[in-house]
Amino acid sequence: MFHAENNELLIIGINTLIVLSAYFLIYPKFVGSNFKNLTVNDVIASSISLLISGSIFWGKEINFNALLFTTNWFWFSILTYAIIELPFMARYMKKYAVEIR
Repeated sequence: MFHAENNELLIIGINTLIVLSAYFLIYPKFVGSNFKNLTVNDVIASSISLLISGSIFWGKEINFNALLFTTNWFWFSILTYAIIELPFMARYMKKYAVEIR
């Protein structure tokens, strides 16, 4: 069903869609400037990413190219989610004056 050269792009696409939905649709309505709510909602969003990726790649011996090394779907999903999310999180926290408490 999936071609090896498309697996990385599939996970990156899933993560991008989840991060964009979270930071532009969900968080502004339900989180605001509350750091605790941001953290809880972000754990949920990243868990959704892992659930979707896991439902596709669980039990398959597929290696993912993370540029400097290869890894499995789980670590690739976490790594790419974090890389995609960081600039959006920084922008969101600045825009909504989220204070870490």
